[in-house]
Amino acid sequence: MKTKRSNLSVFGDVNKGFFFFLTFVLSSFFASNLHGQCSGVSVVLDDSISVCENQSLVLKPSVILSDPSRSVDSVKWFYNGVLLANSDSVNVSLTNSNVGFYYVNIWIDSCFTTDSILLGFLNPGLILGSDTICSGQSPNPFSSTSAASIITGDTLQYVWESSTDSLNWTSIPGTNLATYNSGSLTQTTYFRRKVELIQNGSV
Repeated sequence: MKTKRSNLSVFGDVNKGFFFFLTFVLSSFFASNLHGQCSGVSVVLDDSISVCENQSLVLKPSVILSDPSRSVDSVKWFYNGVLLANSDSVNVSLTNSNVGFYYVNIWIDSCFTTDSILLGFLNPGLILGSDTICSGQSPNPFSSTSAASIITGDTLQYVWESSTDSLNWTSIPGTNLATYNSGSLTQTTYFRRKVELIQNGSV
């Protein structure tokens, strides 16, 4: 009597981190960096911005003056010492080449104030592991060749997902580690590692 063995394919992603196209998450960090003698003046920048890779965003400070008779004379935005805009807002399309600190210089009457914001997107890291097995067998565990990271220092967490068609994905409970061992499989299954950004206790 002959037994037919059916082959299963288990797919990881050797070349890039999963959700790379979805989890380029931009996170901004508000660093209070006020200078000058501008009493009665406060400047507020958003402390959290999330966008996808190459998506445009607008940076605009909110300037609050305690004396309504005063006015803002000039606002200039700089990145790496280069003037980006001579206006109260600047449009940024974030890529690998322009992450980092953005500075805004504000002139009010005879005083000068400056503030900064740190922009950076999420690097989801890399995983390794593709295997072909027989039904009922277990593939080799998926390993992490590099961890997820973000320059703003926010908290990150992993979530692994599986799919039988590579289109519809389901989160796997309890998979918050950089690596994953699926156990035995009975059908072709795809796996991916998602990285979530946690700010103020929320994803």
